Amino acid sequence: SAKGDTNILDSIFGNVTENLFEKAEIPVLSVPTNLEFKNINKVAFASSNIDYDAVQIFDLLEMLKPCNTKIKLVHIVKGNDFENETFEDFPNLEYIELSGEDKLKTFSDYIHQENIDLICVKRYKLPFLYRWTHKSFSEDLLQHIKKPLLVFKDE
Repeated sequence: SAKGDTNILDSIFGNVTENLFEKAEIPVLSVPTNLEFKNINKVAFASSNIDYDAVQIFDLLEMLKPCNTKIKLVHIVKGNDFENETFEDFPNLEYIELSGEDKLKTFSDYIHQENIDLICVKRYKLPFLYRWTHKSFSEDLLQHIKKPLLVFKDE
Protein backbone atom coordinates (compact mmCIF):
# COMPACT_ATOMS: atom_id res chain seq x y z
CA SER A 1 0.00 0.00 0.00
CA ALA A 2 1.13 3.53 -0.65
CA LYS A 3 1.00 6.24 2.00
CA GLY A 4 3.42 8.89 0.71
CA ASP A 5 6.17 10.55 2.72
CA THR A 6 5.83 9.90 6.46
CA ASN A 7 8.93 11.53 7.91
CA ILE A 8 12.06 13.52 7.09
CA LEU A 9 14.00 10.37 6.13
CA ASP A 10 11.34 9.45 3.58
CA SER A 11 11.49 12.91 2.04
CA ILE A 12 15.30 12.72 1.79
CA PHE A 13 15.69 9.12 0.63
CA GLY A 14 12.32 8.55 -1.03
CA ASN A 15 9.63 6.22 0.18
CA VAL A 16 9.54 2.46 -0.16
CA THR A 17 7.08 2.46 -3.07
CA GLU A 18 9.14 4.90 -5.13
CA ASN A 19 12.28 2.84 -4.46
CA LEU A 20 10.43 -0.29 -5.51
CA PHE A 21 9.31 1.42 -8.74
CA GLU A 22 12.94 2.17 -9.49
CA LYS A 23 14.49 -1.19 -8.59
CA ALA A 24 11.87 -3.82 -9.45
CA GLU A 25 12.42 -5.90 -12.57
CA ILE A 26 8.69 -6.51 -13.02
CA PRO A 27 5.68 -4.17 -13.08
CA VAL A 28 4.73 -2.85 -9.63
CA LEU A 29 1.17 -2.18 -8.53
CA SER A 30 0.73 0.48 -5.85
CA VAL A 31 -2.64 0.77 -4.13
CA PRO A 32 -3.40 3.77 -1.91
CA THR A 33 -4.06 2.96 1.74
CA ASN A 34 -7.75 2.63 2.67
CA LEU A 35 -8.88 2.49 -0.96
CA GLU A 36 -12.12 0.54 -1.20
CA PHE A 37 -11.87 -2.33 -3.70
CA LYS A 38 -13.97 -2.13 -6.83
CA ASN A 39 -13.82 -3.79 -10.20
CA ILE A 40 -11.30 -2.45 -12.66
CA ASN A 41 -13.43 -1.45 -15.61
CA LYS A 42 -11.38 1.42 -17.06
CA VAL A 43 -7.61 1.63 -17.27
CA ALA A 44 -5.55 4.58 -18.52
CA PHE A 45 -1.99 4.15 -19.79
CA ALA A 46 -0.36 7.60 -19.78
CA SER A 47 2.42 8.15 -22.27
CA SER A 48 4.27 11.05 -23.81
CA ASN A 49 6.08 8.76 -26.27
CA ILE A 50 3.88 5.86 -27.36
CA ASP A 51 6.43 4.40 -29.76
CA TYR A 52 8.94 4.12 -26.89
CA ASP A 53 6.29 2.65 -24.55
CA ALA A 54 4.85 0.17 -27.08
CA VAL A 55 6.28 -2.98 -25.43
CA GLN A 56 4.72 -2.08 -22.09
CA ILE A 57 1.43 -1.15 -23.74
CA PHE A 58 1.31 -4.55 -25.46
CA ASP A 59 2.19 -6.21 -22.12
CA LEU A 60 -0.74 -4.41 -20.48
CA LEU A 61 -3.09 -5.42 -23.31
CA GLU A 62 -2.07 -9.07 -22.92
CA MET A 63 -2.35 -8.88 -19.13
CA LEU A 64 -5.90 -7.51 -19.30
CA LYS A 65 -7.13 -9.49 -22.32
CA PRO A 66 -9.15 -12.00 -20.24
CA CYS A 67 -10.80 -9.21 -18.23
CA ASN A 68 -12.54 -7.38 -21.10
CA THR A 69 -11.38 -4.11 -19.50
CA LYS A 70 -11.67 -0.81 -21.39
CA ILE A 71 -8.19 0.65 -21.85
CA LYS A 72 -7.56 4.31 -22.63
CA LEU A 73 -4.19 4.97 -24.25
CA VAL A 74 -3.69 8.57 -23.17
CA HIS A 75 -1.09 10.32 -25.30
CA ILE A 76 0.07 13.43 -23.51
CA VAL A 77 1.23 15.24 -26.62
CA LYS A 78 4.67 16.79 -26.72
CA GLY A 79 4.94 17.15 -30.46
CA ASN A 80 6.08 13.64 -31.44
CA ASP A 81 4.25 11.78 -34.16
CA PHE A 82 2.49 8.50 -33.54
CA GLU A 83 0.88 6.01 -35.87
CA ASN A 84 -2.47 5.20 -34.24
CA GLU A 85 -2.83 2.13 -36.50
CA THR A 86 -0.24 0.30 -34.37
CA PHE A 87 -2.96 -0.77 -31.94
CA GLU A 88 -5.97 -1.08 -34.27
CA ASP A 89 -6.31 -4.85 -33.60
CA PHE A 90 -7.31 -4.22 -29.98
CA PRO A 91 -11.02 -3.34 -29.80
CA ASN A 92 -10.89 -2.56 -26.05
CA LEU A 93 -8.21 0.10 -26.58
CA GLU A 94 -9.18 3.70 -27.18
CA TYR A 95 -6.58 6.27 -28.22
CA ILE A 96 -6.88 9.69 -26.53
CA GLU A 97 -4.73 12.80 -27.09
CA LEU A 98 -4.34 15.35 -24.31
CA SER A 99 -2.31 18.51 -24.29
CA GLY A 100 -1.66 21.11 -21.65
CA GLU A 101 1.10 23.03 -19.94
CA ASP A 102 0.72 21.09 -16.66
CA LYS A 103 0.94 17.41 -17.60
CA LEU A 104 -0.09 16.17 -14.13
CA LYS A 105 -3.15 18.44 -13.91
CA THR A 106 -4.22 17.66 -17.48
CA PHE A 107 -4.00 13.92 -16.87
CA SER A 108 -5.56 14.16 -13.38
CA ASP A 109 -8.56 16.06 -14.76
CA TYR A 110 -8.97 13.42 -17.46
CA ILE A 111 -8.87 10.40 -15.12
CA HIS A 112 -11.40 11.98 -12.77
CA GLN A 113 -13.69 12.98 -15.64
CA GLU A 114 -13.52 9.47 -17.15
CA ASN A 115 -13.72 7.68 -13.77
CA ILE A 116 -10.54 5.67 -14.44
CA ASP A 117 -9.99 2.75 -12.00
CA LEU A 118 -6.31 1.98 -12.66
CA ILE A 119 -3.48 4.17 -13.98
CA CYS A 120 -0.50 2.69 -15.83
CA VAL A 121 2.79 4.37 -16.71
CA LYS A 122 6.29 3.44 -17.71
CA ARG A 123 9.06 4.67 -15.43
CA TYR A 124 11.94 5.90 -17.59
CA LYS A 125 15.60 5.50 -16.76
CA LEU A 126 16.75 9.03 -16.07
CA PRO A 127 20.25 10.38 -15.39
CA PHE A 128 21.16 10.53 -11.70
CA LEU A 129 21.44 14.33 -11.52
CA TYR A 130 18.07 14.76 -13.22
CA ARG A 131 16.45 12.33 -10.74
CA TRP A 132 18.05 14.24 -7.87
CA THR A 133 16.42 17.53 -8.91
CA HIS A 134 13.17 16.39 -10.59
CA LYS A 135 10.31 14.07 -9.71
CA SER A 136 9.29 11.47 -12.24
CA PHE A 137 5.74 11.46 -13.56
CA SER A 138 5.10 8.17 -11.70
CA GLU A 139 6.23 9.80 -8.42
CA ASP A 140 3.92 12.76 -9.06
CA LEU A 141 1.02 10.39 -9.74
CA LEU A 142 1.77 8.39 -6.60
CA GLN A 143 1.76 11.49 -4.42
CA HIS A 144 -1.14 13.42 -5.95
CA ILE A 145 -3.66 10.94 -7.36
CA LYS A 146 -5.34 8.45 -5.05
CA LYS A 147 -5.88 5.65 -7.55
CA PRO A 148 -4.12 2.31 -8.02
CA LEU A 149 -0.95 2.81 -10.07
CA LEU A 150 0.74 0.10 -12.17
CA VAL A 151 4.31 1.08 -13.06
CA PHE A 152 6.27 -0.67 -15.81
CA LYS A 153 10.05 -0.56 -15.75
CA ASP A 154 12.10 0.88 -18.59
CA GLU A 155 13.93 -1.85 -20.51
